[in-house]
Amino acid sequence: MSKICVNTEYLEQQWQQLEKVARELQNISEEVSYVNHNLSWQISSRSQIKAKLNDYSAYIGTMQSRTGGLSAALQSVSQQYQNTEKKLGAVAIKGESTQRPDTSGTTQEKEENEEKPEKKPLWSWSDTWKLAGQFGITGATVAVIGELITGGRSVKNGLKTGKNILSLIEKIGKAASKPSFDWRTLFGFDQAITDASSKTLFGAIGDELKKLKFSNAKTVGDKISVGAKWAGYAMTGILTAYDNFTDEENSTFGRKLAETIGETTVKIAEGIVLKAAIGATCAALGVGAPAVVIGGAVVLATWGIDKAMEHFTEKNFAEFVSDTVLDTGKAMIDKAGEMIKNVGATAKKAGDAIGGWWKSFGRSFAPA
Repeated sequence: MSKICVNTEYLEQQWQQLEKVARELQNISEEVSYVNHNLSWQISSRSQIKAKLNDYSAYIGTMQSRTGGLSAALQSVSQQYQNTEKKLGAVAIKGESTQRPDTSGTTQEKEENEEKPEKKPLWSWSDTWKLAGQFGITGATVAVIGELITGGRSVKNGLKTGKNILSLIEKIGKAASKPSFDWRTLFGFDQAITDASSKTLFGAIGDELKKLKFSNAKTVGDKISVGAKWAGYAMTGILTAYDNFTDEENSTFGRKLAETIGETTVKIAEGIVLKAAIGATCAALGVGAPAVVIGGAVVLATWGIDKAMEHFTEKNFAEFVSDTVLDTGKAMIDKAGEMIKNVGATAKKAGDAIGGWWKSFGRSFAPA
């Protein structure tokens, strides 16, 4: 025998919500009427304003009446289902979606067949190409080809491929800036980080930031490399924006934009700081570390930080930091707004009291 499943808890929530809306509409209607009745006679176009306010008050009153009626109807429906469930063969359920019986399988089979949220793999092809891209010009070329083969046809894969191409251009620019070609540039073993880096973290960060200035780029190859680096940062922002603006959980444009800016900033800063920290450590230990070693270590460190953060928060490092800053800032702004509102309300009450006293004082001295 078929069963009718009714989510009475959901119906109860809806009629209560509509009842709340009806009360709010009634309050608004009363506020409009209050303003209308207390308009100053000195206001120009007073009659037209009063007519409009009357119309608005009547319209809001109508909406309040209809909303209240709909709330009462839902309440009646919910009670009717619960009172007649035995006669109709219905089952009142709590906390589940209303559903019709289906002969295609049992409830357990349906639950098993429901699409579960996709779990990110511990290591992906994209991680492989990030690591391969650190092996000089050859590795960057492999990363471009590999991302095209394994990523499939999608907007996000196209953006990833574009970022890998910019990384390849950056490495070619560095190789072209040298007076003579070094075969080690093909595999990233040509640059000794120890000779160029400071032995302190802040000094190493300063060195990394200097490399981003066009004014420090002496040759055409250097300028190409710096330009490609900045273009890569821009591509990071575009990739982050794509993830945020295609995420249905983000409901507002402002939140999506704020998360994009925050996450992009954290990702760029994270890469610079990790590279500087690893380079400074190698310099302090007196260990010669070619670019491929530093780059590979940065990729693996970033991967490890993200996976650890996802394990505890289900967000990568950049998302966690950005969301924490935004949520904390929003809470502080809301609190400040509430305080300002309370101060304003108190000031208004004080002003009304003083105004009333002043009028009474003036009347006491008025001529009889």
